[in-house]
Amino acid sequence: MFTPNAEPQEIAARGDRLSIRFTENPGAYRLKGNRGGPVVRGFSVNLPPEATELRRVESTRLDELLGEDRYQFARNRDEIELSVGEARAGREFYPTLLVLLAGALAMEQLLANRFYRRAE
Repeated sequence: MFTPNAEPQEIAARGDRLSIRFTENPGAYRLKGNRGGPVVRGFSVNLPPEATELRRVESTRLDELLGEDRYQFARNRDEIELSVGEARAGREFYPTLLVLLAGALAMEQLLANRFYRRAE
């Protein structure tokens, strides 16, 4: 038998029955065997209904689960796209880099003129 994590487990059949006692992980389990030829079967283990409940959570419960000020509410679709877009694409660094390079070039020019002046 292969678990949802693709880990093989040995299972022995008793007559025409299989007893599987370790189905704590949800997902698809695959059974491969040989009974006068190759036999392939499978079954699924679903999450309990409480795990997929989609009721709104109070902010006090979110504070318990995630911590205070570690999450942000989006009240409409525009706020979601703005926050996701900035997180995915990041901020523009090129203008800041150009200013820093121009400053470094100006400092180099000042120092080069000060220490390497030609003697007259």
